Amino acid sequence: MNFNYHEREPGSGGIPKQLVVFLHGYGSNGADLISLAPEFYQVLPDAYFVSPDAPYPFEGGLYGAFQWYGFADRSDAGMLNGAKSVEDELNGFIDRQLARFKLKDKDLIVMGFSQGAMMAIHNLYRRPHQAKAVISFSGFMAGLKEFKNEVKSKPPILITHGTNDSLVPFKALDIMVNTLTQLDIKVTEHVSEGLGHGIDAECIEAAQKFLSAL
Repeated sequence: MNFNYHEREPGSGGIPKQLVVFLHGYGSNGADLISLAPEFYQVLPDAYFVSPDAPYPFEGGLYGAFQWYGFADRSDAGMLNGAKSVEDELNGFIDRQLARFKLKDKDLIVMGFSQGAMMAIHNLYRRPHQAKAVISFSGFMAGLKEFKNEVKSKPPILITHGTNDSLVPFKALDIMVNTLTQLDIKVTEHVSEGLGHGIDAECIEAAQKFLSAL
């Protein structure tokens, strides 16, 4: 499967030393998150940024919008099966992008929003080689029992969430933090008071600080 993707070269203008992959949310596209790349030029001056469109047209019918999987079945098992259905394709995309710049998983950072954050967590901890970091904006996890049994690597993660999120309940943050910390994964969390389902300036600042400390 070939992904259409959006990209930005390193802010330094130099040879890429890291790869940042943005994974957009349900009903959006890769152009949405690639706009965040300049926010990270200072902390990741030599990073190459790519933001793929998810592989399936958005079931809501909005032109130019995509989804990683459908929400016809919103049960935990349904969402886990949805993530698994595109797992190999996403890993293949990541592998091709790493090979393109002669980089390794240790040079990889994946940032996801909402359904894209779910895909980031689902995939990155099942990859055999550890990535540099994962960042989840307003994300969630599915298949917690399966996750605990299938973890192969443990990259550090930043989890951000708004207290007024009406689409992905705020309690998802605690579930994710508890699950990951029990597995000895280094977790940093940021709470944006009053934020709905989105990414605000505080979330970006938290991500910048998190990446600077790696």
